[in-house]
Amino acid sequence: MSSPKYYKGPALVAGVKNLNDRFYTNETAADIVRQFLNMQHPVYGELIISDDWNELTISKGATNLSRVSHKIVKLETKMTYDHLNPENSPRTDLEVEIEFVDNDLGRMASDMIGGLTMSLRGIGVMRPFVITDPKSGFFEGESLGMKVADYEFLSIDLIRKETSSFNGIFK
Repeated sequence: MSSPKYYKGPALVAGVKNLNDRFYTNETAADIVRQFLNMQHPVYGELIISDDWNELTISKGATNLSRVSHKIVKLETKMTYDHLNPENSPRTDLEVEIEFVDNDLGRMASDMIGGLTMSLRGIGVMRPFVITDPKSGFFEGESLGMKVADYEFLSIDLIRKETSSFNGIFK
């Protein structure tokens, strides 16, 4: 069996709190797609299979071209319904299509794709996500987690499924 050249899968689920207690809104997901569509250059991602994120921190989030494994071909939002949710409310998934690069890391990523998942790379701000009363402006109830705002999209990497903040959330 040959390794796939392309792969399509989710990178984000908006409208739910992920395992890092972060909450991405539908508007943030749509803005990420808009940023991708407005980029003037191809967007490449890395295969990250270790637990050491220091290299990403040191490079301030820039893609390390010596570790590129894939090119992001398509990025779009997809409305779905969470059938586990008793209210069956709609949610937005960020779907990504990648093309594996013809290098050692691209071939490794293609061979390992069953154990990998997509992970957004970007810079943003986290704010408490609370429901406010529209008349008074005061918050009601508890914080629902940290809302990701002012997000600057940089890339999408491939990581091990078990390290994903959406592990168990992706359909």
